[in-house]
Amino acid sequence: APPGSAGPARPARRGGVWLNELRVSGYDEKNGYAAVANVNLKLADLGRVRANFRMQTDGFGSLSSTLGEREQTNQQSWSVATDFNLDRLLPRRYGWSIPFSLQLQSSTSTPRFDPARGDVRVEEVLNQIERDSTLSRRERELERQEVIERVQTHSFTRSYSFRIQKQAPAPG
Repeated sequence: APPGSAGPARPARRGGVWLNELRVSGYDEKNGYAAVANVNLKLADLGRVRANFRMQTDGFGSLSSTLGEREQTNQQSWSVATDFNLDRLLPRRYGWSIPFSLQLQSSTSTPRFDPARGDVRVEEVLNQIERDSTLSRRERELERQEVIERVQTHSFTRSYSFRIQKQAPAPG
């Protein structure tokens, strides 16, 4: 070390920092919509039918919602519920009671993005399959159906009840 210095000379150190620059080049401001329909029919004393339908598309959100708060799935659901008094079709003097009820429900949800591929849109995957010239028309259709079944969530339920009861005629 030279005279009058505080210690050994240190070599000059160099360093570099690389930053990855991210840019946003527009937002997907796709608008969505929602619809609801309800029907309630009373069929005199024979019974009643209740039905509803609900649909909500990708991009739907409230007016005050941000882009990140909007829906990213297409959702469709419907249900039908019936209650019938089948004994009303018979003369009352026989004393039959035959209530019947049936309920059907279906719900389908299709996401915008393929869950297996992260940020790749389902629509783009389906278009890519359609453009694949190495596949036959039948193979393309099977591939498309496989993708749709893999990404969609679907449920269907059915329930019914039926009871027959005979009452003894009133003494008279």
